[in-house]
Amino acid sequence: MDAEEREVRRADNQIWNGAGKYGLPTGYRGFEPNGEASLYFNTAMGLVRQCYDFSKLELLFAALENRSEGEWQSELLWLGLERCAYLRCRETRPALSSLRRDYAARQLQQESSLNSEQDRLKTGWFRRALGLPSEESDRERKILDALEFDPGWDAEAIQSQVERILLKYFGRNLRSEMDHLNSNRVDLGFFARLMLRPGSLHRLGSAAPEGGIGLRPLGRRLFGWRQTRKEVLRAYITSCFGKSMLTPAELAEAERACCTDAHRGCILHFTRGEEPTGNAPTREWEEIQAQGQRNRAYFQAHLAQNRLEIQRLAQQLQNTILLLQEDGSLRCRAGRISPSLAWRAPTVGDGRVFDRQQPNSLGDLIVDILLDASASQNRRQEQLATQAYILAEALTRCQIPVRVLSYCSVSGCTVLREYRDYGESGGNDRILDFAAAGWNRDGLALRAVDWLLGRSGEEKRLFLILTDANPNDDTRLPGTGGQLFSRDYSGKPAVADAAQEAAALRKHGNPPLCLFSGREGDLSSARVIYGRDVVRLPSVGWFAQTVGKIIQGRLQSLENA
Repeated sequence: MDAEEREVRRADNQIWNGAGKYGLPTGYRGFEPNGEASLYFNTAMGLVRQCYDFSKLELLFAALENRSEGEWQSELLWLGLERCAYLRCRETRPALSSLRRDYAARQLQQESSLNSEQDRLKTGWFRRALGLPSEESDRERKILDALEFDPGWDAEAIQSQVERILLKYFGRNLRSEMDHLNSNRVDLGFFARLMLRPGSLHRLGSAAPEGGIGLRPLGRRLFGWRQTRKEVLRAYITSCFGKSMLTPAELAEAERACCTDAHRGCILHFTRGEEPTGNAPTREWEEIQAQGQRNRAYFQAHLAQNRLEIQRLAQQLQNTILLLQEDGSLRCRAGRISPSLAWRAPTVGDGRVFDRQQPNSLGDLIVDILLDASASQNRRQEQLATQAYILAEALTRCQIPVRVLSYCSVSGCTVLREYRDYGESGGNDRILDFAAAGWNRDGLALRAVDWLLGRSGEEKRLFLILTDANPNDDTRLPGTGGQLFSRDYSGKPAVADAAQEAAALRKHGNPPLCLFSGREGDLSSARVIYGRDVVRLPSVGWFAQTVGKIIQGRLQSLENA
């Protein structure tokens, strides 16, 4: 048993001890910044289960977490609940007072941001626990006052108070959301089945609903601050998607360039899908590998058709190249004699009666392909992996360098996976490792790819992105300028952000061409983001064929340039 698993078990025992009931599902756990189970907060969570009908509070937590900002609002609820548990049980558990003071003091030592209302509220709460003077604004003071629930209330009264707080201070109608808790939700694959929200490592270790794949109990630092959460998230993402292909210095450079403005607080992970060392494979890692096996089985089941498509597409591209290479010949004094010019040698003494073909520069063209690997591709992963392989294999046979990447986002981390690089003519098989999960923060993905392209420096580039043009992420857009509150990364704000990054790519000489695979209603969003550079795919099954025609046109335009 590793240290991480040991601390998870300690946390469970602390919760069970507080609840006076062993073996019950814990779901939420508290950890100190150093990774140790938090004796005080886990005990308080157990006491909450002892003092209240927790099944009703669970419904309240589920409703809170049904929105992207709900993760930190659920933390506010836990603040109010731990105070109630403390006040109700301190007489029978005298050690609670000193444990609470020590816990509050340690929380105040953690790094926090003065620009984050979330951090200011938590700091204010723990200052109250220590009897320190108030430093909050009037609004924040009123929120904290409202969170000081009457310890005599039952679960229904606490729920009513939380509804009033959210409606008054955050403009959120929680009652309406609770009534529609089981309404339609985006299927995010094995990440969504754990109800992951922004920074959402708070459900780790709980059973996955609907028979989904559960997460390894990494143990979120409940009420931990931003930097601690990032370290935990990096370790988790690495265990799911593979180790980083960048050095720490390169990754820091990428995040300084990309994780700013609308993506402040987000992180990046660049990987080639290589298995991380030092730990046993996680269930998520195994699920991604299983998807690769399904992709290969699908490819083999259609092997004859796939080989025919590769051969046909490669032949079309080669024919285009050969036709362009035949353009223009030079008259010279050596080479193949031209019968139509032979008379000039004895008649006028012109020795330039030979032809020599002028070599062209088509070999300078490189192709970058970026695949949307969010959960919107869940039902067509095998087909998309096969089509991407067909295209890359045809380009390889024509000696056109190609790089294939995919992107998705999980809990504030945008993951870019490289399946093959330009010079890896034998690396096409890795494209069949394609797997879809999570959200898609298109703006950050485009910005990260722009950073990657800037490192390669080639000029004759064709950059293709297959997407449904429906950016949607669980980590919100931070408030900027005069905006006090953050906004969901979805709808018009997300489309505007992606359009801004597409414009930056065009400015840097790498105009993206969108291969649109979404719904009719999202086509207008694709045109807002990519302008005229949108090609609609009838289905993913047309991906390789459509791109082949685009590349033929690109080759011709390069030769005429």
